[in-house]
Amino acid sequence: AYLADSGATIICDLKFGCVGAFTLTNDVNHIKFWNVPNLGTAQTITVKIKQHTSAPKTISYSTVNIYSDAGSTTKNGSLLWAGGVTHTMSTGTDDIDIVQFTVIPTTEADRDVYGAVIGQNFS
Repeated sequence: AYLADSGATIICDLKFGCVGAFTLTNDVNHIKFWNVPNLGTAQTITVKIKQHTSAPKTISYSTVNIYSDAGSTTKNGSLLWAGGVTHTMSTGTDDIDIVQFTVIPTTEADRDVYGAVIGQNFS
């Protein structure tokens, strides 16, 4: 997982493994999942997100795109959260949140992503 588009987009590229880490540099308003698995398989990525060193930054999960490749072939699906509660980034300087995303294809065309907050406010 990494930041792209001037730090405003999180890209979780499942081709490169199951962990990622980055420090927020801007407010994030777009999440992209690349190289999600095919039907009959599942994959999880655990992401360590570190808060900005001075002014707190936010993450909005309202715009999510899911791709079967590196950003050109879209798949239907949603980002669903455990308990229906979306992750809200910790606001303390250098705070660390751990978030996990699991992709489980439901059909050839559909790839749902399940989000869970593993822990917050690590400092």
